[in-house]
Amino acid sequence: MTVEVVPAFLFDDGRVWVCDTASNGAYKIVAPTAEIANFDWHDQQTNGNLRALVRMAKQWQRQSNANDLKSFQIELLAIDFLKQWPYRANSVFWYDWMVRDFFAYLHGRANSFVSFPTTVELSWVGDGWQARAQRAYRHAAQACEYETSNHNTAAGWEWQQIFGSAVPLTA
Repeated sequence: MTVEVVPAFLFDDGRVWVCDTASNGAYKIVAPTAEIANFDWHDQQTNGNLRALVRMAKQWQRQSNANDLKSFQIELLAIDFLKQWPYRANSVFWYDWMVRDFFAYLHGRANSFVSFPTTVELSWVGDGWQARAQRAYRHAAQACEYETSNHNTAAGWEWQQIFGSAVPLTA
């Protein structure tokens, strides 16, 4: 894991003035405490589904080498997705549909921006990961169909195509 150490200055309100190495050393203001509070608030509004979805999406990111989609972008996209998903506060029994629908949503968000709610800074999402999201959607859709037909081992195999062996073949 590569770590960059950059100078930063803390403001009294919790925001931080930090060097942005991607912009030739220009400084920008970030609000990590407010971003964490925003994430926690959305997680509470979705019955804990936001945190679960982000964990699953990041496992897919690692498994599929979708490293061109940044972790913070996954978090912001998951928040945006769950805001409009009608089952956002349902129980864990809806995770299969949530994952399937998130990959469809994610695929559609290629070549767009996400916005940090605290600083309104925009981040370009790109599309280098789009084919991998489409592949994950196809496997998730098939897994959902297998689960509907009680073909749990076949469904488990489809989930493993997305998440690797972190998911058991049968539950």
